[in-house]
Amino acid sequence: PGRNQWIHEGRKKSGVETAKVIKQYIHGLVELNRKNLALSPDSDRWRPPHLGFYKINFDVAFDTKENRSCSGVMFRNFKGDILASKTMIHENIPSVFVVEAIDCVHAVISGRDLGIMHAEIEGDSLTVIKKAQNTERDKSAIGLYIHDVKNLSEGFNGCKFQYARL
Repeated sequence: PGRNQWIHEGRKKSGVETAKVIKQYIHGLVELNRKNLALSPDSDRWRPPHLGFYKINFDVAFDTKENRSCSGVMFRNFKGDILASKTMIHENIPSVFVVEAIDCVHAVISGRDLGIMHAEIEGDSLTVIKKAQNTERDKSAIGLYIHDVKNLSEGFNGCKFQYARL
């Protein structure tokens, strides 16, 4: 949320604050492996997809000094059961927008490879989600990745892109 708040709301977070958020996120992922997901219908956090759909979440951590990132994709069914997950390390990435767009492409490709036909693809990059939802051709620096996301997602019988405000 720090990057989105910085870009879309003009709020900045320090490196220490960002590192703390990432550590909390990783800790949360570890805890998910230890217990079943118990979701409240009133929760502001992750919401299960509609019956018959799968939720594909993607997220990244970006090191601006080294131009490296770590990204992940998680696949869950309507009950919240984790079906699969994938993490990737990326080198020589010019910006966080590029790696978010690449991760969205990986989410779509991996979903198709798993045979998922109906998907809700959710990420916390408002920029990438808005561009994926937009029917116009994207001419930005990440436009080719967005083009791939749109073309590849046509392979699903149903696909929705959603912004996840964490």
